[in-house]
Amino acid sequence: MRGYKDAIASVGQAAYGEGTGPILMDSVGCTGSEPHLAACAHEGWAVHDCKHEEDAGVICQHLDIAFSAGWSAGHTRPSSNSYTIPFDQVYTNIGGHYSTNGRFTAPIGGHYFFVFNGYSAYLGSYGVYINFMINNSAYKTQWIYDADTDDSYDTSSNSIIVHLNRKDYVSIQIATTSYALSGYERTTFSGFLVQAD
Repeated sequence: MRGYKDAIASVGQAAYGEGTGPILMDSVGCTGSEPHLAACAHEGWAVHDCKHEEDAGVICQHLDIAFSAGWSAGHTRPSSNSYTIPFDQVYTNIGGHYSTNGRFTAPIGGHYFFVFNGYSAYLGSYGVYINFMINNSAYKTQWIYDADTDDSYDTSSNSIIVHLNRKDYVSIQIATTSYALSGYERTTFSGFLVQAD
């Protein structure tokens, strides 16, 4: 249906059963630039040679998309400067688009909100850079400054609203090996769809 953004497929031959109401349009031809269905070429309102066994419809996708996950590891110093945090404790995954490899993949284009909370421990080292990644490229960086004494901790939070295309993916990456980021489910990553295209 023109202008209906949730349709992901069209079906014919009364795949979901035959209708019982009047048939309003037949031989509909759309180019894709029409502002609404009535602007598409057709034989005239209620002019048809159809039977309800030819009824067509759409398959719709529900737009509830959200996730929240934590990292269960202890104090972890990554072995490389491009360590993707595998948020493995999934609290919610509405729509199923978050994977425990640390990656959320957008099922549809639109604006999404994301938030990261980091918890770091002093291990005689320095602060840590955290990168918000889109399609494996750094999009936004934050810094968790080093705690200044043993047995002390620092936290940092960052949020963003960003446009993603369908199949774009986001993740959180540690961009330094000189500092330990703490898990214990205090380091979290969450997001949800704000508005679909």
